[in-house]
Amino acid sequence: MKKGKDLELVIAAIEKGLSPDAVVEHDIFLPVLTSKSGRTRQIDVAIRHGKPPRETLTIVEVQDRNSAVDINTFGGWLNKVDEVGAQHLMVVSRRQFPLSVKEKAEQAGNKVYLMHIKEAVPDEIPTDFIRFFIDYHDFSLLDGSSVRVKVQKGMIEKYALKSELVSANERRFCIDGSNLIDITALFRLALGYEEQSSLRGKMSARLYFGTMADVDVPNLDYMVIKVDLRVSFSGQLIPCAILVDANYHYEHICKKMKLLSYEQNEHGNLGYWIFEEKITTGNGVYSCRIPVKRDNNGAFYLLGTFIDGPSHCKAEIVTALDR
Repeated sequence: MKKGKDLELVIAAIEKGLSPDAVVEHDIFLPVLTSKSGRTRQIDVAIRHGKPPRETLTIVEVQDRNSAVDINTFGGWLNKVDEVGAQHLMVVSRRQFPLSVKEKAEQAGNKVYLMHIKEAVPDEIPTDFIRFFIDYHDFSLLDGSSVRVKVQKGMIEKYALKSELVSANERRFCIDGSNLIDITALFRLALGYEEQSSLRGKMSARLYFGTMADVDVPNLDYMVIKVDLRVSFSGQLIPCAILVDANYHYEHICKKMKLLSYEQNEHGNLGYWIFEEKITTGNGVYSCRIPVKRDNNGAFYLLGTFIDGPSHCKAEIVTALDR
């Protein structure tokens, strides 16, 4: 995803919340009205109010950078408005707008809206009650690990089972009586949840999962994880134990998300905020955003969750109550 695209989606969600009856589109191409060759212009977000022939079009340009919008870029956006036949330009920036851009916007009258995303004042929203965290886990068994499944005496003959080695990604185990999970999920259970921590690198462990005292009771070298463990075989869930001699990689990062205010120049906050955070992991960078609105009664609503990052790993958003 191109840098800034996920923020464009957040802005689209906010603007739809501000104008529920409007048609809000993201990352579209509109024709240049005077072009004879069929030239088009890319639009970050387009907002249509009303119906033809009295439809009005607002194009939104989102600058998700650490630099302010310069006057030349702003002039190019004003030209784009005329080219596609829009009536309004909305510019969203993380940085304050320079005086030159503000003056140019004022000269355009109500044609231009300048929107600023900035760090929120703590009292604007009850962050002691509404808090979000980005929670990232990555776990994998490395070469040289062994997983041995053991069953109770008599089960081998009854189900024609064998004490065997199994693959780490096979969903053959159950601890709740219904859902099948793999060894990775069991390891996450064993490693537990450590608040505000980051664990990196390769590690080794000897683990025993199960509660069957008569099946290969491990020695003191093993960490015992007591769970009512069962293995799926021919549609049956059979009590079992697992002994693991593992070399593994584990990384866990949990970070509280910052609160940003969505404000219009000279009008302040419009009743919308953005929770946001970015983390750097061994598999790449994840960015997470949650737009939030407050209605006239003071109630808060989520407008969606947006996570951008490597697809082969998992990062999720959790609330303070989930931790």
